[in-house]
Amino acid sequence: MPKKSLYLASLGTLLGVVAWFGLAAQPVAASAYPTSPYDSSSPYKIAGCVMVNTQAEMDSSHVYTLAPDVLYDLNNSYRELWNRNARCDELQFHASHGTSNQRLRAWLVDVAKGWFRNIGTSHLKGQTVSTSRHEIFFIDQNGAHRIYDWPTAMSWGLLIADRVSISDALKEPFYTTASFGTPLNFHDGRYRDAFHDVWRDGERELTVFPDRMADEIEMLMGNENNIQATSREVFQDCSYVYSSPGDPYGALFDWDWMGLNESCS
Repeated sequence: MPKKSLYLASLGTLLGVVAWFGLAAQPVAASAYPTSPYDSSSPYKIAGCVMVNTQAEMDSSHVYTLAPDVLYDLNNSYRELWNRNARCDELQFHASHGTSNQRLRAWLVDVAKGWFRNIGTSHLKGQTVSTSRHEIFFIDQNGAHRIYDWPTAMSWGLLIADRVSISDALKEPFYTTASFGTPLNFHDGRYRDAFHDVWRDGERELTVFPDRMADEIEMLMGNENNIQATSREVFQDCSYVYSSPGDPYGALFDWDWMGLNESCS
């Protein structure tokens, strides 16, 4: 091959290599991590926050991270200890600072101790909380008050479905840090007379109660028009049948009160 042709061929090859490296060096378009290697169409989300691999996409709903699975584990700690998902800004903070799960859990527990130490002025004030000791409490400015039985909860208008569950990991800090007041008394509740009429006098007109409260009473007293409630009938049968091992009504309340019902004597 003539030298000129060889030179041109070599030059063409060189330019091709340079062009290839130039293209390879171009920035890759920002994209979210897929949920798995098998589903590239679905972005990796943690509690509604999309995990992305470039800082350019980082915003209030996109979290920049190089280790999305680590943040998944951190979010699980929020759920386990605080019963909620982490916010996107919280996940971004942990991604940016390389927070370890051990350090995060210690911090979550420490913050929770502050809630319990000031429980009468914390976000828990005015709420019911339950623990893995199978106890339920009402929180007011004087601390945590045990609710021993279902009639007392009804007298106060407190629905078990509205309770906040204290995680098992926070059980000991709760019991050792929070202030505890006297248990709630049935006779101090705003609905005491109305519920007394249902409990002791056989009243079955429930319009005096708020709708959700009336639904709960009907569920446990039984109603032939409500198929799900017919197995309860606690006022007539003077017994409570657990619907499942994790049934909160059976686990959190003392049902010996039914022996005080006149129809049970």
